[in-house]
Amino acid sequence: MSRGGELFRLQEIDTRLAQDAARLAEVEARIATDPELERRRREARLRRREQAAADADLAAAEKESDGLRRRARDLDRHLYDGSVRNPQELLGMQHDLEALRRRINAEDEGLLTLMEAAEAAAEADREANAAIVDRESERAGHAGELLEQAVAMRQSVERDERDRAELSAGIAAPDLVLYERLARRVPPAVVRIQADSCGGCHIPFGGSEVRRIRVADEPVQCSGCDRIVVP
Repeated sequence: MSRGGELFRLQEIDTRLAQDAARLAEVEARIATDPELERRRREARLRRREQAAADADLAAAEKESDGLRRRARDLDRHLYDGSVRNPQELLGMQHDLEALRRRINAEDEGLLTLMEAAEAAAEADREANAAIVDRESERAGHAGELLEQAVAMRQSVERDERDRAELSAGIAAPDLVLYERLARRVPPAVVRIQADSCGGCHIPFGGSEVRRIRVADEPVQCSGCDRIVVP
């Protein structure tokens, strides 16, 4: 499977995970209260808030990184479009571009650290959810059909999370950073090519772009919307 294909598969898991989590929340809302179960749910909500805070820190860093990348692209385009002919000015622009690229590399390292923190928070959230599963399983014998549904749905969510963790572990870190950033900014982050056009913004591709999308191993982004495009 290509690297772009791996990201498309990751997106499919994320979509399924979101759907399963929403169905689980709907079923849980209908289950009668239980003191121990409520305590575990409060713990899970606390872990979810911690995860949200970690995700917010990551999103802020991604926004900063996006701004640097836009500046680098603009400077790179200006550097080579022929509008600047003064050698000294060109040299200065080249130095600025190199400095920007160093900052981008440093930001990417910081993003990886924040991603690790977000994943640790997500793991704590998963453990809290597993404790809920244990309690719900204890009640399953006498709580009726709704609780059985909740157990089944939470197990489905846990399978989704395991699938995601296993797949993410094999994805190159820069690809994962790119996917997470796009998933927040232009969901869906990964789209299929449709009739030689972007499946997200529907901008048509040239023949060479289509061929690159079909054969490239690395993620190929649409020049119009930045989404990753796969065959």
